[in-house]
Amino acid sequence: MTRPEKIYEFGPYRLDAAQHLLFRHDQLISLPPKATQTLVVLIENHGRLVEKDDLIKRVWPDTFVEESNLTLQISALRKVFQQESANGSYIETHPRRGYRFVAEVVEREPADAYEAPRELIGGHAPGLSYRKIWLGASIAALCMAAALVIGLRLRTEPGKSAAAMGDIRSLAVLPLQNFTGDPAQEFLADGLTEELVTHLAQLHSLRVISRTSIMRYKDTKKSVPEIARELNVDGIVEGSVSRSGERVRIHVQLIRASEDAHIWAQTYEGDSGDVLGLQRAAAQAVVQEVRARLTPQEEQRLSTVRLINPAAHEAYLKGRYEFNQRTPASTKKSVSYFNEAIEKDSHYADAYLALGEAYALLAANTIAAPEDCVPKAKAAANRALELDPGMGEAYAALAHLAFFYDRDLPAAESGFRRAIELSPNDAIAHHWYGILLIGEKRFDEAEHEFNSALETDPLSLVTAAGLANVYFYSGRYDQTIVQARKILEMNPNFAMAEDLIGMADEQEGKYDDAESEFRKYFDLGGGGDARMHLAHLYAVMGKQSEARKWLREMEHPANREFASPYDIASVYAALGEKTTALDWMDRAYKVHAAMIAFAGVDPLLNPLRSEPRFEALLHRAGLRY
Repeated sequence: MTRPEKIYEFGPYRLDAAQHLLFRHDQLISLPPKATQTLVVLIENHGRLVEKDDLIKRVWPDTFVEESNLTLQISALRKVFQQESANGSYIETHPRRGYRFVAEVVEREPADAYEAPRELIGGHAPGLSYRKIWLGASIAALCMAAALVIGLRLRTEPGKSAAAMGDIRSLAVLPLQNFTGDPAQEFLADGLTEELVTHLAQLHSLRVISRTSIMRYKDTKKSVPEIARELNVDGIVEGSVSRSGERVRIHVQLIRASEDAHIWAQTYEGDSGDVLGLQRAAAQAVVQEVRARLTPQEEQRLSTVRLINPAAHEAYLKGRYEFNQRTPASTKKSVSYFNEAIEKDSHYADAYLALGEAYALLAANTIAAPEDCVPKAKAAANRALELDPGMGEAYAALAHLAFFYDRDLPAAESGFRRAIELSPNDAIAHHWYGILLIGEKRFDEAEHEFNSALETDPLSLVTAAGLANVYFYSGRYDQTIVQARKILEMNPNFAMAEDLIGMADEQEGKYDDAESEFRKYFDLGGGGDARMHLAHLYAVMGKQSEARKWLREMEHPANREFASPYDIASVYAALGEKTTALDWMDRAYKVHAAMIAFAGVDPLLNPLRSEPRFEALLHRAGLRY
């Protein structure tokens, strides 16, 4: 490890000026890098006034920033110091001039001061050992460093337009390649890729392609220009991760897509103690390369390094890997990993969020009972927000539960709006909000949300199908078919697209075409949903015996296959048995059937619309009718 050039001690604090690390007693304090740099300048000049302009030049060399950015860093420092010094008065403000560090400072050479943290390597300090602190900070810093590696600048240079400077306004982070030589380490490369995308997705001035779309390019043979054209982005980040014991090597490069030009490339290599310093230095060196406007809050959030127990982080990444497989078994396995991460680090906000998402998925797919999973999902997402109030994804998760399970539409809409405000590139939040808007008959707004989702997740077949649903439920059946056929061009075996075409054909009276599409849907794995559509179609066509044959299979499914009460109600409605249909709708409401969200606009339920019981159900569900 590189030995620091100067150690400064004041009160219970120790500042390693070379590594830009601040300790209180033996605990590392998490501070944004710019706040730490500000502190270094102030302490190097302790007892003397440092003018604001001089501070800004030292902390943001060759970069134009507003004074509010400096104020934000001073505020962050005062929050740290206020427990020992009233009103954070280690730092004295001279209005309209600058700041002065007024505490008594002791300067020590490395030989005098450096043994203290080395004693912590054995783990004798309370909480994490010094070695674990380094490793946790190093891994957590990967996303921060990689984010800054792509050059997120605070402001464009005076006198130059953004276009003249060639700003990259849209970006795709390709899956980091696993160069460990061990397929079992695939979770590490995938996990670090996803974390980087998640961090960047919070920026308002940069369009960042979501994980769903970029993972389609894993191990691709396509060229960078091809990928950039398909995703409609200006820049591409690609790289690799290798690991041997505690030695980690990360290679990252930035490519300007229009020119297929490598703007910047660097390799970081070190052990658990070296990586953080290397990454931070590299990030500062390349911050000029891409210029995206950041608010002071975005800069602080991106640059904040949260200490994470390394074992907890590894369990979290393994959980994310399993969760993204989206099978019943892998989802259950992800819950175990997320719980393990929380056991090892009870302040790990991302792990709580992931646990909440996993429980919500178990409930949504009826892999486990909603009455068991939903309270756990809510508790986990709420805990994530307690730990990180700026986590947009947690607001989206809670809004999703409020909509689908609590039927609290005002709370759900408020949550989705807040999620999108905090994470404007979050395609899932736009998607879920779009579903809510369909159920509210706000079709123009729903179309806007799905198009917004497709801007950052252009290869998501599910989101493209969501847009087709907007067309279907608003009665635009020709557009439904056109959109569904576009999806089939992307993936000829995407079952949901066949279903959408069949649904539109049925509403237009093209029953033979609809039957053909529903048969394709069934063959592609449509399961109980395909049975419902065939049964409903036969009922509409007057083929009651065939309709009831499929209906019996729905009511008494083989192999414990789930059939939604909502679907069964739809078939009874088509058969004209309204009382039975309403009984099944009551069951659907009680079990929180997801399709209840569409009950106010679903044409399959039109025979029930004049029934007072149906109107009462829509009222209970908070839907327009």
